Amino acid sequence: MVIRDKQALRRCVKQAARRAPVTETLLRFRPESGPLGVDAALAGLPRHRGAGAPLHPDTAAFYAALEALDLPSYDLARARAEAEGYERDAYLRALLDAMRAERAYVVVPLSRAQETAFPDARLAPLLAVDDAAFEAGRYGVHYERDAQRIAAAMRACGARELLCEAGEDALRFALLPMGEDEGFRLHVGLRSLQEARNLAALLERFPGARALAWMRCNLASEQADGERLLVDASAALPQLTVRLSGTENLPYALGKLGSRFLAYAACSPQPEIALGRWLCFKERLHPLLAEAYLPLARAGYELRSEQIEADVRRMLGGCLSENGPADEEIDPAD
Repeated sequence: MVIRDKQALRRCVKQAARRAPVTETLLRFRPESGPLGVDAALAGLPRHRGAGAPLHPDTAAFYAALEALDLPSYDLARARAEAEGYERDAYLRALLDAMRAERAYVVVPLSRAQETAFPDARLAPLLAVDDAAFEAGRYGVHYERDAQRIAAAMRACGARELLCEAGEDALRFALLPMGEDEGFRLHVGLRSLQEARNLAALLERFPGARALAWMRCNLASEQADGERLLVDASAALPQLTVRLSGTENLPYALGKLGSRFLAYAACSPQPEIALGRWLCFKERLHPLLAEAYLPLARAGYELRSEQIEADVRRMLGGCLSENGPADEEIDPAD
């Protein structure tokens, strides 16, 4: 369908954002035993009736999740009872359905690689490696041996994605060469502008390696600057995918990368809150996207709804299949 006026554009973008499937790239949760349900979600919120609690973004996320799950948000006791009526696996499927999750990467410690078994095909392991995986002996760290051990653990649990929580030496001498040789993708959270610059330089040295990178700075200004630095690096390094933490740098990323970036990840250890964060993010996303498309529409560009839907899908997770090994096709009904 061709978009012919401003109101039609806004409706189309809103609908595309709300209906788009998503990829959650950082779910720190144990599907087989982690806490689920109303009480578990409430436990992570600020004091439910305390001062300022209604203004906390996760409070809105919690209530948005209840509505999406068809649980009565106006009656928490009843919502609790209805949630407890689900079988665990069925409740987890309902959460993923409401999130429109095409894929959710679940963090799996290296020590539990052999124990990984998920109840839903949309859940995939994200093997986490920290500095403890690289033990120094009398002659230093044997990076090649440790990389081979990590690669074997990834094959054992079926992981194609690796979360790097180790230092730069582990990246340089083990994980990036291993990613290049084995076809794994590295997920890297960066704490400073210098770490972002160093990663970009390393990726130039390992052109076959694939990485998903995001900033996790304490200072908001450094976070914003770091995201723009990563966007600039990604424009020159197609093997690098950038994940934003919100909408502040969305116009900048659109201008530099088109839709070849990840706009968001909920990063919540609680699936209900992750669901709610995605719902709230989509409501912030669509007005900004409509404004980004508006100059094209005004200039007479033949903007089609199918193109908008493809762009939204790409920036909410579809771009990952273009950057690194593609996952097998998933049937959400599985």
